[in-house]
Amino acid sequence: MTSSTPLLAARYFFGDLILDALAFPFWWYGKGFLRIMSWARRALVRRWEGLGLGVWIKNLFVPMYGATDLAGKLISFFLRLAIICLRGIAWAVWACCVACAVGLYLVALPLTIVGFVFHLLALLSLFG
Repeated sequence: MTSSTPLLAARYFFGDLILDALAFPFWWYGKGFLRIMSWARRALVRRWEGLGLGVWIKNLFVPMYGATDLAGKLISFFLRLAIICLRGIAWAVWACCVACAVGLYLVALPLTIVGFVFHLLALLSLFG
């Protein structure tokens, strides 16, 4: 039995469309979530490096400007400690923003589906 080309094309198109629609949530919470987590890790590492926190922590006990007296060492230590604290707070705020973005990713799909169903029901109630 031969089928027409448009019929075959429509069957493949709608078959793929339905299969892709059914597979999408699995991709969203599977491979898509892994991609978001990879982005989050890169964002946190780049911000850590951009703030130079590792360098500041590594040089916490190194006196600035080659100072060898006690006052110079104490001033250097406490100044670097204050800078590390402030930069650490900035990194923590950034980490909270990244965590919020990941959380938003997790709830985006259910909220979209709920909104779609809600609006579809409202549209159907106009004709009923």
